[in-house]
Amino acid sequence: MNPANNNPNHNSGYRGLRQAVTPLLVALFAVSAVSGVLMFFHVKSVSELHIWASLALVPISGFHLARNWAAMLFQFRRWPVWAGLAVAAAFLAGFLLFAPEHHGPGGPHGRPNGGMPSEMAEH
Repeated sequence: MNPANNNPNHNSGYRGLRQAVTPLLVALFAVSAVSGVLMFFHVKSVSELHIWASLALVPISGFHLARNWAAMLFQFRRWPVWAGLAVAAAFLAGFLLFAPEHHGPGGPHGRPNGGMPSEMAEH
């Protein structure tokens, strides 16, 4: 039994927020993951949804980490966490070093549709 449930001074709104953070985090991660896959395969134009869901993940993840900080510190004593962080850092470094440069809406040569004929761009 949680002692906070019996505390009359305990803020029940905060408790509700704490209980909602993990499901919200999971839902936003799912939206971000699915929209990212759709963007990768050019299935749908969901870039704005992906951006906003990903931006919403940042403060909610921060709240989740702060709430579970002791468990996080415990996890950092284990080698799989460090291995995962090393893989993620290597992936990020490789992407930043070797990814093509992003060009504006005019494409790499300043032409609309990246230089593609307008008939092809509409399809």
